[in-house]
Amino acid sequence: VHTGKTTWKTLTFNELPDIVKDVKNSLHQEQKSMEAAKEELQRIKKNLDKEHDFIKHVSAQSLNDIVNFDVRGTSMAIKRSTLRIFKGSQLDRQFDDVTWPNQNANATSIKQWSYEQVADWAKHHDEMHYEVAGIFEENKVTGLEL
Repeated sequence: VHTGKTTWKTLTFNELPDIVKDVKNSLHQEQKSMEAAKEELQRIKKNLDKEHDFIKHVSAQSLNDIVNFDVRGTSMAIKRSTLRIFKGSQLDRQFDDVTWPNQNANATSIKQWSYEQVADWAKHHDEMHYEVAGIFEENKVTGLEL
């Protein structure tokens, strides 16, 4: 049964330096932990700032400056400027400012493909098993679903 009385412990002056020393050590360890956490936070902030600058730089590019490729079934995205790094090359001419906008003017987005177009693409894709085209056609898989 709790009586509500407070109990006090009596300390002697000889015991006081030990308690102060323990508190001082605990505070010192806490300070070291806080300094380590601050350094870690600064490192994370620096990396976040670098990532932010990178994203800002990339997102400032026009969508027309990003070229998407399908290389043997692996989707890749690259900047046009990278493809044009060797002036006068075939890639430079193919992706120059005059030719590039006209290349895809009449192209249909894969998302807009009918199931017949998807099946035809699958039939002519070297890396794809022949049965896949039939499965796509049977299930009427469109470009959007692809």
